[in-house]
Amino acid sequence: MSVTLHTTAGNIKIELFCEKCPKSIQSGDPTNRGSGGQSIWGAPFEDEFYEDIKPSLDLKYTAFGKVIDGFDTLEELENTKVDSKYRPVVEHRIRNITIHANPIADAHAAEER
Repeated sequence: MSVTLHTTAGNIKIELFCEKCPKSIQSGDPTNRGSGGQSIWGAPFEDEFYEDIKPSLDLKYTAFGKVIDGFDTLEELENTKVDSKYRPVVEHRIRNITIHANPIADAHAAEER
């Protein structure tokens, strides 16, 4: 599955690793530690992190996708000038998102057939 983020600086296309996204991310993690815990339905669930996807960004976050197009836009966003409080001088926003493949919708369509 991939998505395109349409930003005020341009487009960024991201390939998502849906099959490796743990339920604790999809369903929430009440402990806020990324290690599972009790779900909103009352039953605990196991930690589901995969060995080939490692936490990054100071070990606080895990990447579940990668940029496959729009590196120039990404570079522009990274190089946005900031003020003394590290806020962007030029405001950038995500205008909308295009989902290029939606496995959930595909599964529902298959069930209806």
